[in-house]
Amino acid sequence: MISRLLVLALIVGGFAVALLYSQRQTGPYKVSGVVEADEIRVGSRVGGRVKAVQAAEGSRVKAGDVLVTLEAFDLPDRRAEADARCRQLEAQLQKLEKGPRPQEVEAARDRLAAAKAQAELAKLTFDRTKKLVAENNASVDQLDRATNDLKAAEANANAQEQEVGLLVEGSRKEDIAAARASLEATRAALAIIDRQMEELSVRTPVDGIVEALDLQPGDLVASNAPVLSIMDTRAMWIRAYVPEGRLQLEVGQPLKVTLDAFPGETLKGRLTFVARQGEFTPGNVQTPEERSKQVFRIKVALEGPTERLRPGMAGDVWLEEAK
Repeated sequence: MISRLLVLALIVGGFAVALLYSQRQTGPYKVSGVVEADEIRVGSRVGGRVKAVQAAEGSRVKAGDVLVTLEAFDLPDRRAEADARCRQLEAQLQKLEKGPRPQEVEAARDRLAAAKAQAELAKLTFDRTKKLVAENNASVDQLDRATNDLKAAEANANAQEQEVGLLVEGSRKEDIAAARASLEATRAALAIIDRQMEELSVRTPVDGIVEALDLQPGDLVASNAPVLSIMDTRAMWIRAYVPEGRLQLEVGQPLKVTLDAFPGETLKGRLTFVARQGEFTPGNVQTPEERSKQVFRIKVALEGPTERLRPGMAGDVWLEEAK
């Protein structure tokens, strides 16, 4: 009887020791988190009426793909007008830079020679009339007319000489600078219209998935306002909160991640961020510590293919036994 009691006591003691040992053993520490990704809201700087919608909600797109096309309205007419004005100013600038043609200079010199000959003839007539007046063979009125004709001829010859000098010197630097400035301003206006026409095609800047799209042809969209959102699938991470007693972490440290959507599968992650300021545990985060304790937000970048991952997936970040 005593031996049976002894055996029973040994068995009960063994169970007690095993239970106590199992209670003191804890598995690798983990914190819960949620998968996140960057959301890019794309739109147009010009806005307008929707002409066509090339994307569909949930579709996968590549960088540069056209998602929505807007109607051009009056942009083509404004561009044609600016382009014509640009060509006109280019021609005017070239004319000023090249200066007068040789034929124009030669014609001006011929006019100068004729004016000088006319002035010489007027001088001879004046001298002759002056002599006749002194001999009382001509009237004072004839001398006055000869004097006026001489002044007019000399003035004409001087004007023709100035014209030849201007043609030989060429265009003024100020005129060329003003013409060049007008041309540059018109080119800038043309470039603005070209950029506005580019904005008629709303493109995705990154590879991703169309998350929110509620547009139909004929809808009006405002300028500088998002028309749809793209989930950037190039990089995804899991956001979690770590108690202050578990902050023995370093940025760049590899960590294991498990997601509820893929039971029994372990994903590789790398710690990329640890908050500098603590906060109280969010209500949707589960940790072994009491919720009144402060925690610190961390980001763990998920490595490997991310096509099957979705923002909002719940999972765990394992802070121990990370390899």
